[in-house]
Amino acid sequence: MAQSAPEIPMRQMSKHKTVQKPSSDGNQQHDEQLYARVAEKAYELFERRGGEHGHDVDDWLEAERCVVEELC
Repeated sequence: MAQSAPEIPMRQMSKHKTVQKPSSDGNQQHDEQLYARVAEKAYELFERRGGEHGHDVDDWLEAERCVVEELC
């Protein structure tokens, strides 16, 4: 009779991590500037909405759209 693998509780299972390609110094600096601009815009959207919590992901995604439109 074949034995099944032991069950591992969910809290002990490792989560998949995203592997990112190392960037050159120039790209890393650009990425940091882009991240900072998106963060600023997301905070502006948060304040414009009256500082209501719970919409951080929506604010971040909208900020990304706005920043990308500025670059194009």
